[in-house]
Order: sequence, then structure tokens, then C-alpha cells
Amino acid sequence: SYPIMVIILRKILFNLVCFILILVLLSSSYTLATSYPSKVRYIDGKWVMDNGYVVTPSMIPYPGFGSEFRTPDFLLMPYNEYLEYRNMGIIDLDADIIIAKHVNTGEKWVFALIEPEIIKKSIPIYGELFPGSGDIYGPYGSSVAMHVEVSWGPSYQTLGIVLLEVDTGHSYGYWFSGGHAEVSFPVDWAKSYYILILNKNTNTQIILYSETITLYTW
Repeated sequence: SYPIMVIILRKILFNLVCFILILVLLSSSYTLATSYPSKVRYIDGKWVMDNGYVVTPSMIPYPGFGSEFRTPDFLLMPYNEYLEYRNMGIIDLDADIIIAKHVNTGEKWVFALIEPEIIKKSIPIYGELFPGSGDIYGPYGSSVAMHVEVSWGPSYQTLGIVLLEVDTGHSYGYWFSGGHAEVSFPVDWAKSYYILILNKNTNTQIILYSETITLYTW
């Protein structure tokens, strides 16, 4: 009977460990899905992150939706850069060699042409913003494009969508009104970016927003 009890105890212990692991995994995934973004606030004419970093986005006129968004069919980079990424293990894809010549000077460049499989990842976003405040999502990398869709209310309040490059701090974005907006940002797959959702400092109402950030990664 003693060996039988040992077997039963082992099974109970094994099941308990599996149950704990499942709870940990569920808990971690829930935290990831519902984690709150970092904050940015409009202070003395500047957008300031919680860590003190100042963001100075160029808010340019939105060019309009135009045709339906399309991801790139291929990526082109200097061949020596491709070899460096390949040696570092960042890229494991074969590339075609493209030799381009300047039409006026005759100078030649050697490029690597890569056709990666693009993976679409959707990230839910939502929040409550007081006038002169914003939420920061990211950083996100390994993407060839980022598409942001936001619905908010009150619809007559102005909402901003900004792309911020992590390394340089360069940023630009658009102001929208009407309660719904979509914008696509072409990005460099080798760099990382934040997405900012802003409630304009001249607004008078709290904005409630939701929708998604879609990353086109590889």
C-alpha cells in the first residue's frame, strides 16, 4: 500500500504544480492585456512624461485617408548592413542582391532585398484623459508599419495621435475631431517607437477613448 500512496501523492503534487503554473500564466497574460500605459502631461507649454522626458511632437495637417493601407512587399537595406544584422542573428532570411547606379554620377550602391512574412498584431487600447494629458503605449519594434484606430467621446473634443521614435526623440502626429480616427505610420523595422494618445490642452472635457494599435511586424 505504501508504493500506491507514494504514486497517488506524486500525482496530486504534479496536478497541483500544473494548476499553479496555469494560474501564473493566466495572471501574467491578463496583466499584459490590461496593463495601464505610461502618462504624459502638458506642463508650461510642453508635453512631459512621468520620468521627466519632454516630448515635442510636430503636429502636422493630416493628409487624409486616401487608398487602403498596404504593407510593404519587401525591405531594402545596404548590403553591408544586412550582413551585420545577419552575423548578429537579427536577420535569418536570405536576400537578393540589388545593384543600383546613380543616373547622373554613375556611382553604384549594393543593396539587400528581403521579402519577410509580415505578421499582424493587434493591441487593445483604452483610457480616460483629462485636458492636457496623454497615454503612452510601447515601445514597439521590429515593425514595418503601425496603424492606430481610436474612437472617443465627447466627439467634439480634439484628440491627438503621435508617433515617437525612442532613440532620437523625434515625433510627429495629427489632431483629430469627430469621435473616430485612423492613421498609419510607416516605420523603420530596426528602430523602436512609442504611440501617444493626447487630449489637447485647450479642450474642456475629459476624453474616454478605446480601439486598437495594429503592428505589422516580422
